[in-house]
Amino acid sequence: MNIKYVSRPLTQLILVLAASLMLAACSDDPLINAIQDRDTSQVQVLLEQGNAVNVYNRAGDSALAIALREGQLDVVRMLLKHDVDVNARGVLGVTPLMLAASSGYLEITRELLDRGAEVEGRDNSGNSALMIMPVNDEPAIVQLLLDRGADIEKGNHLGLNSLMVAGYLGHEQIVELLLAAGIDVNARMRTGQTALMRTARQGNNIIVKRLLKAGAEVNVRDDEDESALSMALKQGHMDTVELLRGAGASR
Repeated sequence: MNIKYVSRPLTQLILVLAASLMLAACSDDPLINAIQDRDTSQVQVLLEQGNAVNVYNRAGDSALAIALREGQLDVVRMLLKHDVDVNARGVLGVTPLMLAASSGYLEITRELLDRGAEVEGRDNSGNSALMIMPVNDEPAIVQLLLDRGADIEKGNHLGLNSLMVAGYLGHEQIVELLLAAGIDVNARMRTGQTALMRTARQGNNIIVKRLLKAGAEVNVRDDEDESALSMALKQGHMDTVELLRGAGASR
């Protein structure tokens, strides 16, 4: 049909329909929309009607990941009851287990593991759930991950491990747990940094003392010739400086 011979109203209708089809093709799945709208009732209806559960939004996030990030735990439990893929990864490789653990959702973390979540699943940077640890100092989740086989020594692609992360974040209880579990206190990143260096830079004296007690080497230097002492000095943590000097640190 030659478009110039079509009446204007019909031409407009064709254009509107074409635009609608384009928008429909780009829109998210109804389940995604319901989760993003925090419409729990609609989520339930869609699942009962057999809507696909392993769907993604246009950014590459799964329905389960969206529910976890938004703290919609009722929706998470609904999805789990409908055999959602507990190892579905986003574009950065982040897994539902990582999201649950980092958010401090102990029971959800446990249920994901019970349903087959890979405790050693790694994102694109080589981080595991053990390394993307709770934002708060919640050792129960870390203990759960260790009990389920998380590798305490293996770091990410940069060599960063869970002790280095916990020390930097100031998670005193998690540091204690990791040391009790036997993690190498002197493990080094590819840049040569240690947990003691990262903790000293933050000026957390309680953890610095604990690392020293566990045998942390006080005078080791990284690839830029920095030590725990020099890092503490640069950040102005003079009490940490004195603590390190008392342990034998030298310039």
